[in-house]
Order: sequence, then structure tokens, then C-alpha cells
Amino acid sequence: MMKRSKTFTKLICSLVLMCILFTIALSTNAEHYAWDCPGCDRTGNTGNYCGGCAHPAPWLEAKPSTSSSYDPPTYVDQSADFEYRINGSQAVITKYKGKGGTVFIPSSLGGKPVKTIPSLLFSKSIAHDFGTIKCVVIPEGVTKLDNSVFYDNDLEEIYIPASVTSIGDEVFSYCSSLKSIHVDPENKKYTVVDDVLFTKTMDTLIVYPCGKNEKTYVVPEGVKTIGGGAFSDSKLETVILSNGVTSIGRTTFGGCQELKELAIPASVTKIDDLAFGSYNYNMT
Repeated sequence: MMKRSKTFTKLICSLVLMCILFTIALSTNAEHYAWDCPGCDRTGNTGNYCGGCAHPAPWLEAKPSTSSSYDPPTYVDQSADFEYRINGSQAVITKYKGKGGTVFIPSSLGGKPVKTIPSLLFSKSIAHDFGTIKCVVIPEGVTKLDNSVFYDNDLEEIYIPASVTSIGDEVFSYCSSLKSIHVDPENKKYTVVDDVLFTKTMDTLIVYPCGKNEKTYVVPEGVKTIGGGAFSDSKLETVILSNGVTSIGRTTFGGCQELKELAIPASVTKIDDLAFGSYNYNMT
């Protein structure tokens, strides 16, 4: 009886050890095992995305980091590079004709404050006579960036002050070299997380810098709207929209020639007719 009891005890210990080893293996190789989706409660998912709502597996979920630092270059007066007109109490910029490089937008012209950066001001898609722009510093006092301000530009870096409260649609569309977006941490409307520009409430993704070399991007939980031109011209091969996204804007994925996989959850109810432009030949 004693011998059988010892044998039984050894058996139990062996089983417990096997369970511990299995648990460790499961935690270190989770992608090879079934997981339960927190988005739609679907159980038994075995791939990288939920079969019900395309929610990413736990090992793919985004882990946002702190916002980019805000330390703009020392100001250089470039007022002579801008043409303008006076409209009431404001100066309205009508043309940029500088040499490019680092561009400092003036806070005032003709004694009047500059409040708005007008549509297509720095776009190469229209007639222009300015040099290649690498960096733009927007001054404190500017409150609005109109639609398509930097549409199709070589811009690599931009500084957005605390005063900006409105950023229009497709502002950075087809800026294929854009890598760094800096927002003053005192800005109450916008923020940058992992180099990506969002509204402060994190419910709208405005732009993913298309000059980044990442191949996969997972939209963070809580985002509801993907802004116009948000991923245009990016080098991404895979984009995962989190469960809860409801709207995809104009030219969001335009020019994404390397995009092969796009996970769209069931929560999406609106996709703009031109959301994919006409360049996504490789996507399945």
C-alpha cells in the first residue's frame, strides 16, 4: 500500500510539473495557441487576427510610447519669402517662394497676425517656384492648417505649436518623406504617439508619417476615425484597424503600393469612395 502511495504521489508530481512546463511554453509562444478576442468575445482564435472582428492578437496590439520631444530650431526671419494680403485683422499668406530647407512661417506679416496656413500653400502638385522643403516650423499664434497644405511635398519634419486647434483633411497626403511630427505638449487638441499624429482624445488618427520604414502598423484601441490621406504613400505592407474604427477617409490608402494586407473590423460603417485611390494593385 505504501509503495502504491509513493508511486501515485510521483505520478501527481509529474503531472503538475508537466502542467507548469506547458503553461510556460504557452506564455512564451502565445502566437501558436488559441486566444479569446476582447473585441467581440470570440473564443478559440488561432491566427494573428480575430476571425470575427479582425481584432489583433495580444502579441500584435499596439503599445504606444510617449509623444515626440518638442524643441524647434532657432527662429530665422523669412518673411521676405512669403507673399500675402491683408484681410481684416489678419494677414493671409498667398504664396511661398523661398529656397526650401528649413522653413519658418512668420507669425505676422504687414503688422497683422498669421492665423491660418492656406490650402495647397506648400503643394508641389500646383505651379510653384520654391525649393525642396525639409522642415517646417509653424509659429505660436497660428490656429488652423487648411486642407491639403502640404499635399505632395518632400517634407520630412514639422513642428506644430500649442495654438493650433484645427488640422484639415489630407494636410499631409502623399508626403512620402515625412518621418517626424512634433507637437507642443501644451497643445490641447493634438498629440503624437509613436510618431503618429492623433487628436488629443485619441479617437482620430490624422496621419502616419509615410517616410517611416515599418512594415506593419496596428491602430490603437479607441480610434474611431482614420483621417483623409492618413496612410497615403506609406511603405506599410500590413495595417490592422482596431475594433471600434467606424470611418475611413478620402485617399487614406492612396499610393500604398506595398500594402498587401488590411484588416477592417465589423465596426467600420463608412469608407470614402476614394479611400484607396487607384494604386493598391498588390492588396488582397
